[in-house]
Amino acid sequence: MNQPIETTESAPKRWLSEALRRHPRLRRELWLLGAGLVVGLILMPLLVYTAGVLTLGPYGGGGPGSFLADQYRGLFHGWAPGWGVVLGPYILVQLLRLLIRVRRWLWPRAQTTDESAS
Repeated sequence: MNQPIETTESAPKRWLSEALRRHPRLRRELWLLGAGLVVGLILMPLLVYTAGVLTLGPYGGGGPGSFLADQYRGLFHGWAPGWGVVLGPYILVQLLRLLIRVRRWLWPRAQTTDESAS
């Protein structure tokens, strides 16, 4: 009557961790996305604020805190330029990767052979 319970069947499936372990490319893309979002959510708005203060003068709504609050409020309401600032770093990295891939496809490196080694 008392049979042991198989713990492997009752354990929750860890499909994401298994997928990340099997696919290092997926793991790299998720890291790039995460880093791009962190830079876009924290660093880029502060850089935009600093550039605006230096070129246009003080921010009309207050200091950097109110600028960030306005930025995040705009994101919540679907403000397209705000999302451009947030997604910009990740999109820029992806664009650079695409350009590098196109360059390698159009102009492959010539095979160099060292005849003096033979």
